[in-house]
Amino acid sequence: MEHSLRESEDRLRLALASADTGAWDWDLTSGALTWDTRMRALWGLNADDPVSFEVFVTALNPLDREATFAAIERAQDPTANAEYDVEYRVNGVRDGIERWVAAKGRAHFSAGKAVRMTGTARDITDRKRWEEHIQLLMREVTHRSKNLLAVIQAMARQTKLASRDVNDFEVRFSGRLQALAASHDLLVQRNWHGVSISELVRSQLAHYLDQHASQIAIEGQGLIVTPEAAQNIGLAVHELSTNAAKYGALSVPEGRVAVSWSRTGNGSEDARLHMSWIESGGPEVVPPSRRGFGHVVTEQLTARALQGKANLRFERDGVRWTLDIPASHLLKS
Repeated sequence: MEHSLRESEDRLRLALASADTGAWDWDLTSGALTWDTRMRALWGLNADDPVSFEVFVTALNPLDREATFAAIERAQDPTANAEYDVEYRVNGVRDGIERWVAAKGRAHFSAGKAVRMTGTARDITDRKRWEEHIQLLMREVTHRSKNLLAVIQAMARQTKLASRDVNDFEVRFSGRLQALAASHDLLVQRNWHGVSISELVRSQLAHYLDQHASQIAIEGQGLIVTPEAAQNIGLAVHELSTNAAKYGALSVPEGRVAVSWSRTGNGSEDARLHMSWIESGGPEVVPPSRRGFGHVVTEQLTARALQGKANLRFERDGVRWTLDIPASHLLKS
C-alpha cells in the first residue's frame, strides 16, 4: 500500500513538474503553509527558504491583491460551493522577476468550516505576454484602420469634386485606391516596420517603369520611412506619375522624369528628408486653371500630414515638386 502511494506521489510530482506547476497546502487552523520546490521557484525563493501567508502576500502584486483575497474568501465560504481559481502577478522575493501565475484549488471543510486549502499554481507568464502582444496589435490595427478610412474618405470626397461623371470618378478613385494598396502591401511585407523609399517609389511607378524605363531615373540613399510617411509619399508619387503620363514628361518619348531623395543635416534636430520630382523634355506645361485632388495631395496634404513643406511648380519645361520633412519620419536601416 505504501509503495503504491509513493508511486502515485512520484507520478503526481512528475506531472506537475512537466506542466511547470507547483503544489501547495495551507492549514487554515495553524496557518502553516507548505510549498513544493516549484512553488518556491515561482515566488523567486530558494528550496530551503521558509514560506508563510505573509511571504505569499508580500510577493503578490498590489494590483492583484483584492481579486486574490476575494477568490480565497469565496473558496472558504461553505455556502458558495466555489473553487479557488484566480490569476495574479508575483514579484520574485529574491530575483525580483515578475511572473504571472494561475492558481487553482479547493477548500476542505469540517463542521461547516474551512480547515484546509490545497491546490496548484502554474506559470502563465508566456501566455500573458502573448495576450498583451495580441491586445497591442489589435489596438494598432484599430488605429491604422481609422487612419486608413479617414484617408479613403478624403480621397473619395476630393475625387468626387474633381470628376466629370461617375465613370471618371471610378477611374480616378480606383487608381488612388490601388496606389494606397501598393504602399500597404509593402508595409505588410515588412510587418509595418517601414518601407525603403526606393521600393516605395518603384512600386508606385511599376506600370510606367514597364513602359518607360529609359525615361525614368530613380536615385537616392538607402533610407527607410515610417508607415505614415510611406502612405502619404506613395499617394503623392502616384498623383505625380498619373499627371506625367497624361500631360507631362511621360506622355511623349522625349520626356524624362528624375526622382531623387536624400537626408540632410548632421544633428537629430536639424536633420531633414528632402525629396524631389523633376520633369523635363515633355510638352510645354500649362498651369492648371483649378486645383484638383492631385494638386492638393502633392502640395498640401502630404506636407501637412508629415509636418513638412512641399512645393509644386508648373515650369514651362516641366513640373517640379519638392518635399522637405523632418528626419523623424525616417527609420534606421
